[in-house]
This record gives sequence, structure tokens and C-alpha cells, in this order.
Amino acid sequence: MNNIASIAKKGILNVLSSGIERDFIVGERSRVIFLNSVTLAGGAMIAIFAFLNLAVGNIPLGAICAASAFLVFANFIFIRLTKRFTAGGIIDCALIFIFYLILAYTGGEAGSGVLWSMTYPLIALFLLGPVWGSAIVLVYGAAISVLLFLPALNLARFPPLYSARVVGTYIFILVFALIYELVRRAALSRLYKANDSLSRVSGQLVEKKKETDDILSSVLEGIFLLDKDHKLGEAHSKKFEELLERECVVGEDFTALLSPALGERDCTAVEDYLELLLAGTVNEELLAEINPLAEASLEFARPDGSPAAKRLRFQFIKVASGEATYPIMGVIEDATGEFELKRLMEESEIEHKRSMESLFQIIHVDPAMMSEFIADSEAELEGINDLMREERLSGKPLLEALYQSMHAVKGNAALLGLEEFSKKIHAHEDKIKQKLEQGYEWRDILELTIGLGDIKRELDAIKALIEKVLRFQVASTKAGVKEGNLLAYSIEKIVKRESARTGVPAAANIEGMVSSKIPDVYRKLVKDAIAQFVRNSFAHGFESLETRVARGKEAEGRIILSIERGAKTISIRYADDGAGLDPEILRLRARAMPEFSECADAMTPIDLAKLIFLPGFSTAADTSLSAGRGVGLALVKNRVNEAGGKILVRSARGRSLEFSIMLPLAESKHAEAVS
Repeated sequence: MNNIASIAKKGILNVLSSGIERDFIVGERSRVIFLNSVTLAGGAMIAIFAFLNLAVGNIPLGAICAASAFLVFANFIFIRLTKRFTAGGIIDCALIFIFYLILAYTGGEAGSGVLWSMTYPLIALFLLGPVWGSAIVLVYGAAISVLLFLPALNLARFPPLYSARVVGTYIFILVFALIYELVRRAALSRLYKANDSLSRVSGQLVEKKKETDDILSSVLEGIFLLDKDHKLGEAHSKKFEELLERECVVGEDFTALLSPALGERDCTAVEDYLELLLAGTVNEELLAEINPLAEASLEFARPDGSPAAKRLRFQFIKVASGEATYPIMGVIEDATGEFELKRLMEESEIEHKRSMESLFQIIHVDPAMMSEFIADSEAELEGINDLMREERLSGKPLLEALYQSMHAVKGNAALLGLEEFSKKIHAHEDKIKQKLEQGYEWRDILELTIGLGDIKRELDAIKALIEKVLRFQVASTKAGVKEGNLLAYSIEKIVKRESARTGVPAAANIEGMVSSKIPDVYRKLVKDAIAQFVRNSFAHGFESLETRVARGKEAEGRIILSIERGAKTISIRYADDGAGLDPEILRLRARAMPEFSECADAMTPIDLAKLIFLPGFSTAADTSLSAGRGVGLALVKNRVNEAGGKILVRSARGRSLEFSIMLPLAESKHAEAVS
């Protein structure tokens, strides 16, 4: 019922306001509604008279009424379509003028027609104003006087005394209507002026408020006001809400605002402190020393529910007497950075102790391997810096390149046994992966770049340690490892490390791995690729002891490495006797990926095998320091492609897996360029 009433009300207002929904100027709305009301009511009434007159056989008067009703309704449509209200009012006054004269001339039903003339002053003065309205009303009064006092025109045969009373009543109503209209217009005029003055003052207040808001939105401190009951005032800086991690409501209790981050005892202390400040009985300098929020560690809940730990300094200043609306001004300063700096300084000592532990981790590593680790890691980080300086590479490609480089550095660190450093890079990989999967903004890339700087600093610290080790390691038994067999030594080391980590016994046959055949330009690429293949064998290839025995294999897994150098290319072959690639496992993983979900069932074993080189593709159930991210083989393929080579994979399900890398030699590149 309420909906029906609301719809009906809106419909009536729409009709009476000519369909205009905007705000009218002061007084205009009532005039428009009155105009449409008079038009509709007058038209309806005249139409009823027409029907009644025609029904009783008064054809002339019925026809006049019908024509008048038609013209009145036509004027309503004119007003609705054109929105020319003044013109519509003039037409209405003219039509009523004529129609009322006809009623007075004919006498109407039982001589009542002349009585309608009494409403004319009210209508004309309201619609046309005091000047033109008075003129037309006087003309109408003169016309009706002629009709009433000339016997030839007085068809109703009104006696002179009755006619005099009618004219006298008409003049009285005219005077009353004129006074009313003059008073109404004077009131409207004052209302116009008051409205204009109010608009100017309102504009000035809005401008002043904007200036205040601009100031409060730009200050770096949290500024706020409190009343005598410790309730929050309306004016506070934007930083205030940022520091408290929430929107603040006017009239909210200040201690209640902090209660989620403060204990009950601390809240009581804050209330007592504010009461002392308002009382003014204690010296303000002394009060500042006992301020319970002089520097406090608080934890707020962000809108998304995550915690935000902050170190804040609160200062309270009495700016007015206790009777003022807001006698206390509060200032909050974020001291988190300073507090964090102190914490970092304390942690630096702990870091120093950890550096000593790292020293013991690498003190027995061959010097040549340590030098190679530093050179390779610095090359990766420098490559990342070069990518970030390139304007053509941004967004996802940049993050993927950063992801792969971090993986390469982590692999090199693991080779030396730098577990803590590997874990740090692994955590940085987690952040990059999260941005790739959930979306990112330019600020996220900046944050990752800052994290990269932390890794670079830690690498520099490790480099300094290694340099110290090298100075004291000349007499070490492993110090004589030559450059020629350094690659083989590195491979043996990573195989032993992965075997110990996974508990899977394995050995590498590296007799065919003559590192002197590898050009210096490919040294790092080959070492990184083989290290990734070894980790892949232990993470995905080698089966459990029971499974190997059941398949007729030796208990110890085997890895075979060889290098062949031709006239134009160099080929590196890596093979293990693990489980190989299982097309059904690959297909199951492909179904879970949006880009392959629809075509996974139709893919051939060869197509499925190619998926292992895609970024993010992995069949590992869990993510560890060695595998599970789906980035290692993608890194190898990208580096091989960048070198102008290619990589092949052969698999015998349940028996073996083999990777072959073909790289062009410098002579062949030169020959192709010349041709």
C-alpha cells in the first residue's frame, strides 16, 4: 500500500509540475502547481457544466462550455510541452475572462453564473502579478458592472441592489487579493535575498572547509580534537585515520577507539591522564612526562583483517578551557621507522654472529668454486638490473625474468651449502610468484626491487667472507682444484648434496664430461642447466628403493653426462634412469591450467612433454628449496634460446629421461653472419 501511495504521489506531482524534476527557484514551484491545478480543475468543471447544460437542452450554453473546456485542456498540454508558464498563465486568464463574462451575461443556472466572477481576482493576480493582474481584474470588473447595470445586457434580470452587492464584493476580493499578492511577493523578495546571502555564506564556508580539509589531508601528523568527554571532533587530519588504520566517526570515544590495541589498564590510564589535563591542576611539562601514550607499540587491524604493528607517539595539548566545545588537541606521530632502526641495529649484532656461521659453512669449499659462485651470482643480478633499465620490458615479462634469475642464484647458493641465503631467496621467489598469480601494480615491482637490493647486500657480505676465506685457504687440501675439472667437481658435489637431502642414493658418470670442450661463454649456462637437471632428477625422476627394485633397476640411481663438440655446435647430453615422464600425470596437471584445460585430453605425449618447459608448470606436490615452482626447466630453455641453441627431451616411461642441449659455436655464428 505504501508503494502504491508513493507512486500515486509522484504521479500527481509530475502532472502538476509539468514533469519537471529539477529544483525550482523559490516561489516558482507553487505558481506552476497552482497554474496547472487551476487549468485542470477549471477544465474539468467547465466540461461538467457542458454535459449538464446539454443534458437539460441548453444547447448554446453547453456548446460554449464544451468549447471552453477544450481550450483549457489544450492550454494544459501547451504548458506541459513548452514549459512556458507565463504564456500559459496569460492564456488561462484570457479563457477564464471570456468564460466568466459569458456566465455573468447568461446568468448561468438560476443566476449563479455571476458568482464565479468572485474568484477571478485571486486567479489573475496570482498568475499575472500585481501590475498586469490588477489591470486585467479592473477591466473585468468594469465589464461585469456594465453587464449587471445595463438592463439590455442584464439577461438574468438581477435587481440593482443585488448587482451593487456583487460589484462591491468583487472590489473587496480584489483589494484583499492585491494586498495578499503584494505581501506574498515582498516576502518572496526577502526570501530571495536571504537565499542569495545564504548561498554566498555557504559558498564561503565550503571554501574555508576545503582549505581546512586540504591542510588536514597534507600534514604528516595525525591531528584531532577531543571534547571534555574525550569524544572525537569532526576536524581531524587524513594522517590520523591512516595511522589508526580505520575511518573515525565524529563523537566516537577516543579510548574506545584505541581499546582494540590497548589493554583495559592502559585505557583507564589514558582517561585519567586526559582528566588531569582538563583540570589544569598539574603542570603540563610534568603531565607530558607521565603521558601513558608518549610512545606506545600498538597493533591495529586493517580493513582487510591483516595486522598492522606500529610505534606511535601521542601528544595532548589543552587549547581551551574545559567549557569549550573541543578543549583538547591531540597529535600523533609515527615513530615506527625510528623504532625499526633501533631494532635493526640490535639485529646487526645477531647478523654478525650469523655471518660467522656462514663462514664455517663455506670454509671447506674449494676457492675456485667460491669465486665462480660470486661471479655467476653477480652476473645474474647485473642482468636483472639491465632488464629493469630497459623501457621495452615491463610488467609480467620483467617479473618472470626476475623469477628465473632468483632461481638461478638460489641454485648456485645451494651448491655451496649456503642454506640461509638460499632460504632468503626462496622467500623472495614466493613474493614474486604471488604477484604473478594474484596481480600486481608498479608499487609491487618497486617493492620487489628493494628486496633485490637486500639480496645484493647479503651477497656482498658473503663475498667479503669468501675473500677472507680465500686468504686463509691456500694450504687447504681442496685448494688445488683446477679450472679444467671444476665443472665435474661441482656436479659431483650437487649430486651428493641432493642425495643426502632426499635420502635417494645416486651416482654420476661424468667421464664424458670434459669441461675443456665448453667455451667460456657457455660455462655458466651449462653449469646452471646441469644443476637444474640434477635437482629435477631427484625431485621428479628417481623412484623409491622399492619401486626401483620392482622395475628391475639397481638400488642406486644413475646419472650420465657427456659432451660432444662438432664443427658448428657443441652438444651436452644429460640422462638419468629414473621414472621418466608420465603423460597421464602431465595431462592431469595440464587440465588444472586454464590455458590447457579444454585441449589437455587431445594433447599427444610429445605435446605434453613440451609443457615441462613452461613457466609455472610442475608436477611436484609441494614446493621446496629444490623444486616445485615450475621455473627451473623454463629458465634452462630461456637461456638456451637466448644463446641461439635448442633443447631436446627424450623419455622412456618408467625407465629413463634424457635432455640434450645443442649450442652454436662462435665460428658457426660468424659464418652464418657472413653468408
